[in-house]
Amino acid sequence: MSSTLSILGLYNYNKDLFKDMYVPEGVDKDVLINNLLQESSELEVLYSEPSFMQFMIGEWSKKMKPTFDKMLEISTAEYNPLYNVDAWETLTENRDLHGTSSNTSSNTANTSRSGSDTEDGTNTNKVTGFNNNNFTNAEQETSDIKRSNEEVVANKESVNSEGTNRDYGTITTTNRRYGNIGVTKSTDLLRDAMLLTPELNIYKFIIDSFIQKFCLLIY
Repeated sequence: MSSTLSILGLYNYNKDLFKDMYVPEGVDKDVLINNLLQESSELEVLYSEPSFMQFMIGEWSKKMKPTFDKMLEISTAEYNPLYNVDAWETLTENRDLHGTSSNTSSNTANTSRSGSDTEDGTNTNKVTGFNNNNFTNAEQETSDIKRSNEEVVANKESVNSEGTNRDYGTITTTNRRYGNIGVTKSTDLLRDAMLLTPELNIYKFIIDSFIQKFCLLIY
C-alpha cells in the first residue's frame, strides 16, 4: 500500500506554502488556509515538491485574482430575496428655450394753480378858493383794478422696456422600479435564495477552486 502526500503534509514541512497566495481584501487568510487544509487532508497533491508547490500556488492565485475579486463583489452585494425586479431608470432632458418680452407704461399728471387780485381805490384832490378858506373838491379819481392768473403744469412720463429670456440646462430624473411584480411567488423566491446562498460563500469558492487545481480527485 503506497502512501499519499496531502496538502497538510506539505504545509507541515513548509509553513510558507501559502505565503504567496493572493486572497481578496476582506477575506481572512488564516481562516481560509485552516479550512483548506481540513477539506483537502485526505487528498493527494498534484505537486509533491514543497517549494515548487508554493510557487505554483502563488502563480495560480494571481491568475484567479479577477475571478476571486468579482466573486467577492457578487457574494457581498445587497439584495432583497423577495424582489424579482430592482431596476433604476435615468431620464435626461436637455432644454434651451428662448422668449422675448416687452412692456410699455405711461404716467400723466396735470397740476393747475389759479388766483385773482382786486384793487379798489378813490383819489380826491382838494383845493381852497381865493375867497374861501375851506377845501373844495377839485378832482376825484376812482380806480377798480382786478387781476387774475392761472398756471397749468403738465407732467408726462413714459417708460418702454424690451428683453429676451432664455431658459436652458439639463434636467435629470431617476426612477426606481422594484418589488415582486407577480411573476414568481414569494415562497419560490425564498427557496431559490436559500439554495443559492451556500454557493455565494467566498471561502467555499476559493477552496473548491484550489482543490480542483492542486489535488488528485478520486472518483
